[in-house]
Amino acid sequence: MKIIFLDQLGCYVSVAAASYLAGKIYRNAKAAEVACLPFFAAHRDLKVGRFYYIGQDPKGNELYTLGAGGQARLIILSARDLIKILENKDIIVLVDVSQERSLFFKVVALLKLFWPLEKAAVYLAALALVRLMPGLAAKMDLKMNWEPLDAHSMIKDN
Repeated sequence: MKIIFLDQLGCYVSVAAASYLAGKIYRNAKAAEVACLPFFAAHRDLKVGRFYYIGQDPKGNELYTLGAGGQARLIILSARDLIKILENKDIIVLVDVSQERSLFFKVVALLKLFWPLEKAAVYLAALALVRLMPGLAAKMDLKMNWEPLDAHSMIKDN
C-alpha cells in the first residue's frame, strides 16, 4: 500500500507525519531532530506538486508526501477517478494534513526563500512541529490500521 500525505508544500507537516509512521521521529521529538529529517523544508520555491519518498512504515507501506497547495480536496477527488481509469491495482491512501497550522507554514515558506532568513525559518518550522507532534502522532496512531478497500475503490481518503 502507498500512503501519501498532503500539505501545502509537501515538506513540513506531511514530512513529520510520514517520518513518525516510518519511525524516524517520535512524538516527543526535539526541534533539531525535526529540522534534520530528509526533505524537511526542502522547497526552493513555492511550487507545489512534488512528491517526496520518506520510507516505509513497519508494515511495509510506502510513505510519500505531496505538496498540494490549497487543493488537497481537489487532488483527492481527482486521484480517485484517475486511479479507476488507469485500473491501478495498488492501494493508495491519501491523508490530508494541510490544515495543521497552514497559515504559519505558508509564512515560514516565504521567509525561507530569503537567504538571510533561511536557517531561522527552518528552525521556526521545526519548533512549531515539535509543538504539533503529540497531536499529530495521536492522529497517526489512530490511522495506523488502514484497511484495504474493495477492488472498485482504490483510494482511501483519511
